[in-house]
Amino acid sequence: MVITMDYKTLSVTKSAHHVTLSLNRPDHKNSINTQLLLELNEALDTAEANQDCRVVILNSKQDVFCSGMDLDEVAHSRDKQIIDTWTHLYSKTLKRLTTSPKLIVTCLNGSVIAGGVGFVAASDWVIATENTTFKLSEALWGLIPAMVAPHLMRRIGFQKAYSLAFTTRTLTAVDAHQMHLVDLVTADLEAAVADITRRMLRIPSETLFPLKTYFHSLHPISSETEATAIRTTTNLLLDGLH
Repeated sequence: MVITMDYKTLSVTKSAHHVTLSLNRPDHKNSINTQLLLELNEALDTAEANQDCRVVILNSKQDVFCSGMDLDEVAHSRDKQIIDTWTHLYSKTLKRLTTSPKLIVTCLNGSVIAGGVGFVAASDWVIATENTTFKLSEALWGLIPAMVAPHLMRRIGFQKAYSLAFTTRTLTAVDAHQMHLVDLVTADLEAAVADITRRMLRIPSETLFPLKTYFHSLHPISSETEATAIRTTTNLLLDGLH
């Protein structure tokens, strides 16, 4: 049985062994506002409380997976409280994806920009169609992908992450697969999700969390790094976009 739940910024569908969280702000190109971050964490709470759930799918029903920060809400506000709330929530959400006891699988079929790349980098498994593109565009706005960078570096390495930040170049799905930002390129996302879910059902439910915890401990993102990323982003936003 499939159960669908609606939030303001997400569409949540529950099936036997996985939960799908679909970003759903089509009029804003799925940009990340405070409400989306709050609802995403609430949906993760529900998924993690469900013992039958093994996999959390993060995707979009539009041809834009995520266009990054909601500039209208955050960057253009110049309001420190709004900016502080957003930066702390975004940082918390990336960490939440890496530390969730569920396998976080992001499925992509469209453009992934700026902060959306953070969701991808923090995921355990990334599946994309050939229609998918990636771009770290922050530098074009006078910003730095400070909160994305630690997760991106852990996934693809320092130089690749660094060069994506200053070149702001667009990656194809094949490019992203070659540098290990994407784990699988396929024309059939549904079949790929079914396959990874079957694989999760083969291992004991209590094994995944210690497995994730151990591997992330080999390349930890410290609290100091997180705080520096938040502070850097906040200061740049308060200075204003260029």
